[in-house]
Amino acid sequence: MISDTLRAQICSSAELSFLMEVHDGFSATIAERTGFEGLWVSATSIACSLGYCYADEAPWNQVKSIIERIVGSTELPVLADGDIVLRSVNSGVIIAHELRCCGAAGLALEDSSGPRAMHVLREQHREANLQKFCSRVRAVKDAVKDDLVLVVCLEAPKDECGMEETLLRAHDYARAGADAILLHSCKDAVDGIVSYLQACRSPLPIVVIPAKDDRMLLSAPLSVPLSAIIWANHSMHGAIDATRNVRCRLGIGESTASIERGVAIVDDLIEVLMYDELARGRGRWCREDNVSSTQEVHRDLRGGPSCPGRS
Repeated sequence: MISDTLRAQICSSAELSFLMEVHDGFSATIAERTGFEGLWVSATSIACSLGYCYADEAPWNQVKSIIERIVGSTELPVLADGDIVLRSVNSGVIIAHELRCCGAAGLALEDSSGPRAMHVLREQHREANLQKFCSRVRAVKDAVKDDLVLVVCLEAPKDECGMEETLLRAHDYARAGADAILLHSCKDAVDGIVSYLQACRSPLPIVVIPAKDDRMLLSAPLSVPLSAIIWANHSMHGAIDATRNVRCRLGIGESTASIERGVAIVDDLIEVLMYDELARGRGRWCREDNVSSTQEVHRDLRGGPSCPGRS
């Protein structure tokens, strides 16, 4: 199962794994072709690609369609951000089942009671009710067993008081059936994440979404080894910057010649999407000796002698 591949990367890998954020089939294809071995489907980035302000605004049927396209575009395991409509036990089970049917390898549930907009705007994080959230984790785990890797997202502690609460929650989620803990922070620094990793004896593998200063995270001595790092929204950030730059330069009257050195060309598109493979396939499929004449095709459709299995 594809979930076994993801489980090996974030739950049992002796080496640090890296997952790249993707938000559509094209970004997934590029991530695979550039060497990443796992993908993170960010709710915020998908919402952005659909033109919504926040993940909470994006309809689930549209999000699901994009996840299906991402899974169909790559052989890599996909860890899906479930922080869109997972606000009850029942909705969590339903979405988990649908993600499994889509071919996703894992699901991340966020320990949060507030809207996703709060994280985007770097506002106060509010933890979910512990008992209710544990019930949600247990229900999802019972529904999908090991078909999905179940990751619980925790806000990194901001101080010593928050450290104890974070550790207690991590242990409760482990007992509820979580496979790994994902630490992230609304702040621009990774102090809270590093403090947690230096202080805790985690019951589960640790996955991290670093803030801006990821060098501190990668160089700090840690009591608990990291299993994986997720580059959470960098594909979307890069796309925004590149698109804005191109459109601004064209909008002030410059010709396309002025931007050609700084953007991909048609040959790059052909290489990424492997148009040459399609051409070779067409050559195999359309050889003259393998193609029936129009007359033979019509005879087959009528059930004539040349139709296999018919007399």
